[in-house]
Amino acid sequence: MIEETPSSRPSAPPSLRLVGIAEDEGTDGPVRTAIISSMGQLFFAKVGEEVTRRYRVENISGDAAVLTDVGDSSSLTLVLK
Repeated sequence: MIEETPSSRPSAPPSLRLVGIAEDEGTDGPVRTAIISSMGQLFFAKVGEEVTRRYRVENISGDAAVLTDVGDSSSLTLVLK
């Protein structure tokens, strides 16, 4: 019988919520920053930056942010509500 150790099981994703999107004018169009709430903290992240140690911001639109899990490359879309 093979037993799983706690480190071999995938950890549950942290609770992430998109609470806002800031936008500044850039030379090539808008530069957006996703404002994400997780674990009692606020994260301000642009495309390419990390949110927690697990996710990287891949895209930010006017009402959503797409994150990629750096461990397994799965995607997570957060939408403003």
